[in-house]
Amino acid sequence: MNEDIPKKHFATLKSKYEVWGYSDKSSSRSLYTILNKLDQRKRLEPEEFAWLASEDLFHRDHQPKIFTTYHKIEATFYEQEYKRTGNKWNLPSASSHWRSANQAKRALELTDNLKIDQIKNNKLKSALSTTRGGAFRDRRQLDKAENCALQAIEYFPNSHHPYTLMGALCYEWGDYEKGDIWFDKAIKRGASPRDQDAEIKRVIKQADKEERGNLMAYLLKKDSQRYKWVKKYIDVLEKKKAEQASKTKSH
Repeated sequence: MNEDIPKKHFATLKSKYEVWGYSDKSSSRSLYTILNKLDQRKRLEPEEFAWLASEDLFHRDHQPKIFTTYHKIEATFYEQEYKRTGNKWNLPSASSHWRSANQAKRALELTDNLKIDQIKNNKLKSALSTTRGGAFRDRRQLDKAENCALQAIEYFPNSHHPYTLMGALCYEWGDYEKGDIWFDKAIKRGASPRDQDAEIKRVIKQADKEERGNLMAYLLKKDSQRYKWVKKYIDVLEKKKAEQASKTKSH
């Protein structure tokens, strides 16, 4: 570790933001600087965010505190920008970050009183409806999420985001074939297979053991090579669940 980094403070920050396993001494200065900024609620530079991602310190699946803190800071920034400028394009960004910070309720509150149908820009209307749909999905209000997604498609049919949301909702309901139809429509409008995989991971994470088995069987039958990651992902989730249960029992 660089000698000018306070070891005790660095260790405290690593523990606080749940990156205690990071041990690359050659990059300690970079991590220490970033953790200090987050602790002071300062926004990260794009290259700092990219560095965290390159070092595998941002885990959307496990969401350590470094991940949620970053998104809280970003959400607050875009929310303040909306209040400062009145530019409604800041709202989908703020909402997305609040959702990533596990604060879907806060995301919905941003647009609860917004008369979306009176906005002239159809692309913006679609983005706002989609992000509301995503937040409703986070809160397990799937029917409301579906209504928002379909409304978003009506507003602006060329955006892939509401189609991806519809695909995810169908997977949530266990209608995988219908979900694939929506995912295919999203791909045709610019979505990537990684977008689909991210949504499938969310479904797997929230499913019970039987549902996970059914989904894995469906995906592997459809394309065993394309979806070979599914079994590994489920194994990781099951292992983590067992470890948490063991820790709880020991306490």
